[in-house]
Amino acid sequence: PDNEDVAHTDNFIIHINTANKIANGFSARKHKNLVNIGTIGHEAGHILFTDFQIANRYVRYLQAGKYYPKKLTDKMFGTVFLRENLKELSDVLSDGNAAKLQVLTKLGMYLSNIIEDGYVERMMKLRFPGTVAVGIQLKNLKQAEMAPSVKYMVDNEFDDISIITNLLLEYALTGNIENQEGVSNEYTECLFGCIPILDNALNEDSPKERMTAVNMLLVHCWKYIKTLLERIDETNPPQNPTENPSGDPSENPSGDPSENPSGDPSENPSGDPSENPSEDISEIAKEILKKLEGEISDSSMQPSNMKTTPCSDQSDEPSKGDEEQERLEHLRTEVEDMISEGSGTVTHDNDYIAETADHELENILNSVASAKVSSAVEDSLLDELQTDLKNISFGDIHKNVDIVIHRQKMLNGNERELYEKAMVELKPISKMLQKSILNVIKQRQHGATERGLLMGSRLDHTAYHRNDGKIFTKRNRPNDEISLAVGVLVDMSGSMCGERIRVAQAMTLVVYDFCRALNIPVTIYGHDTTYGEGVNLYSFAEFASVDGNDKYRLMNIEAGGSNRDGCAVRFVAEKLCKRNEQTKLFIVVSDGQPADSGYYGTAAELDLQSIRKEYVRKGITFLAAAIGDDKPAIKRCYGEKAFLDITNLKAFPTTIAKIIARYTL
Repeated sequence: PDNEDVAHTDNFIIHINTANKIANGFSARKHKNLVNIGTIGHEAGHILFTDFQIANRYVRYLQAGKYYPKKLTDKMFGTVFLRENLKELSDVLSDGNAAKLQVLTKLGMYLSNIIEDGYVERMMKLRFPGTVAVGIQLKNLKQAEMAPSVKYMVDNEFDDISIITNLLLEYALTGNIENQEGVSNEYTECLFGCIPILDNALNEDSPKERMTAVNMLLVHCWKYIKTLLERIDETNPPQNPTENPSGDPSENPSGDPSENPSGDPSENPSGDPSENPSEDISEIAKEILKKLEGEISDSSMQPSNMKTTPCSDQSDEPSKGDEEQERLEHLRTEVEDMISEGSGTVTHDNDYIAETADHELENILNSVASAKVSSAVEDSLLDELQTDLKNISFGDIHKNVDIVIHRQKMLNGNERELYEKAMVELKPISKMLQKSILNVIKQRQHGATERGLLMGSRLDHTAYHRNDGKIFTKRNRPNDEISLAVGVLVDMSGSMCGERIRVAQAMTLVVYDFCRALNIPVTIYGHDTTYGEGVNLYSFAEFASVDGNDKYRLMNIEAGGSNRDGCAVRFVAEKLCKRNEQTKLFIVVSDGQPADSGYYGTAAELDLQSIRKEYVRKGITFLAAAIGDDKPAIKRCYGEKAFLDITNLKAFPTTIAKIIARYTL
């Protein structure tokens, strides 16, 4: 445990420290073992999928001041700012300053290893989806948990490029960054600019294209690299590493590619320039390299003189696409649940000590106390709902109609199991949507720069080339919360039985999971009637719920009875009206027009039209999802703009969740 090394490979032998800090982050031996299996899987991934020959050649070319595998051009970059970065990077390479090239090469190695780590882990998880994949994902999530946060790195004065490199590594392995404090600064903005390049590289099978991506990342991060290299100029004048300032690989016979046109790494026993530093490297450059090594998370791949042929049998190569991404998202969800539910469990009597017993007893007592408090809060919540119900005027058409609110106080016992089974397929849908908009939401919450404006007080130096005059920029003030509240009302009448009610329930599960993950207030109701005897409102999820069981209550959505929609729509609309959020989205799910004693046909449709108009004026946005045969009636009730024709029931949960995501942004 005192050894900082986790694991590494030279493409011939895998070295692993089984008492490494990541494995020791778990108390259960099962999870320690899984982490080590995942670590071995990671190293095996390098042997299977990393082309060490290409990796070595990239390092040696960069050390010689040359691009590899191809020269970068202005056409690869969309802004003047990045093209200027490219020019400055190219100038440093052509100048041939040994100290600068040494530092630049080291950074290139870090970025190359980041991409290789992410790529091989993705391939291993797809090729070996069992224990190996689970172990890799478990290792990554624990590694991300232990990673220094943005705030920590800033407070401890990490070099700018160290911060960016650590963020890139964390994103490559987990798809997220450790930023619980919600820091939004130039580092996170730089990361957002690099993410498209990184995403493409992690899905790129060509090792040369992955090396090209490394060079593009150097251009995007040049602002911070340049600052680092300027410290060398402050103490040392520029100097050439060889008598061949051009660095042309065809003119020089030494251990770098300038002497070896073939680029064969076997002619250079060590592809790592840090192992054979030039004699004329300045002290300041050595200090910079030492500081970088201490601040940047290490990679497990060690370029060497070993050759390999990457695993390239396309016949059984996993196909790319949405299905592949869903598998990876499902794996991540599965392992996250494993961590949250079992990372602290005791698996052997030898591990069980008095301190553990006291801790577990305290948890039991807290659980009992929490259950009592939750029960009292649920009683209070139901009383509040009954009071709200009495204060609503439902109109003459509903006069003398009994309306009863049902809210399940205690679970029946099997809701949790049913929920977990349903979420195996539904959780990845929610996760993908969360990930797709999370970066945008973070920028909005912490303030983001708006570019391409015709007027303003600040000039955008990256837009001077534009001819349309949109060269101004504005920094928006932070917005602490997403200003959206969501209400969902599901028709639970008898005609909704079968597949219709199942997909409606699936939709509520996805919507609830999505909204809760992004702290979007959400309430979900169902409704039916006992024909001619009154309206039943079923409270499945409440804005003010505290017991954490609403997601399980959704498993009790079922079809039966008739439907008197006007009462239910008005009640949920009133709940939304009380919210302070700027946008109030009301999703009504139905398979046809109302049908109850004295409430059907034109009269019922006019009632719903009147209710919709009233609450639209009060700021509510309606969305009527029609999943049955009587779609024209639903369109008449809620209007053309609110009408959503759900033809493909299987896609219904994803369709609604994407709509909510759009309103979120």
